[in-house]
Amino acid sequence: MPAALFRQAVRRLTEALPTQCAVCRAWQSDVLCLGCQSDCGASLGWPQTVDSSQTGMPCAAAVPYAFPWDGFVSELKFGSQPAWARHCATWMLRSDTVREALSQADVLVPMPLSRQRLRERGYNQALLLARELNQVWQQAHPARALPVIHGVLLRTRDTAPQIGLTRAQRLANLQGALQVDPLQAGLLAGLNLVVVDDVMTSGASLQAAAEALRAAGAASVSGVVFARAEYD
Repeated sequence: MPAALFRQAVRRLTEALPTQCAVCRAWQSDVLCLGCQSDCGASLGWPQTVDSSQTGMPCAAAVPYAFPWDGFVSELKFGSQPAWARHCATWMLRSDTVREALSQADVLVPMPLSRQRLRERGYNQALLLARELNQVWQQAHPARALPVIHGVLLRTRDTAPQIGLTRAQRLANLQGALQVDPLQAGLLAGLNLVVVDDVMTSGASLQAAAEALRAAGAASVSGVVFARAEYD
């Protein structure tokens, strides 16, 4: 069986298995039961548009980085559970501002990981999110593909942890760390790009990505993230 068909079969099987609601722990077929979906859906009414002064580009966040959404991120990012990318992408597409950003995009560009972090984790959660957003989007918009360009935006070195740093320190920490592959820069010329990431805190990473992509000739750059964390 071809690998793509095998992965599709495994996904259908796992989606059919019962699971526990991430909030109330009731057994059912989704990560949130209908009651908790209704309650958590209220989170989608919070201010979802990020001030562009924080990112250097328009950016939309689907949910606040708070319960239960922080658990979604934890499972995806630290729990060795890449399948959670689809759940996160599904909730992202319930956000009006995320859908609006995607409707204006030509391609999706995942936030890259350093080689060291990729080896440690085994996968790039932003790339998984971008691919799932593409698939879920195409189910609703069959004639409007959102291809994912992977490997064009690179993290050229491993950076120190950003926790505890001021925004200025975060920007300095990222100086030169995000660059466009010069051999593939032509792929971006004149395109409207959307950078995909799991969590935005200060917006420093998104700003660094936007600067690199605009320098490579992108017509416009915006961003979408699953969750936005509080940052002073």
